[in-house]
Amino acid sequence: MGKSRIIALVIFVVCFLLLAYKNFENGKELEDRSHPINRAACEFNGKC
Repeated sequence: MGKSRIIALVIFVVCFLLLAYKNFENGKELEDRSHPINRAACEFNGKC
């Protein structure tokens, strides 16, 4: 049970970092800031 939680957390973090990196690489603000994942990535990059 503990292992599957860790795996799920790792997958979530990797997806979040990939999204944040993709946004950072594009060098532009996200179009849809109301979406919670996009908003988090945009705040993570300090571009809001």
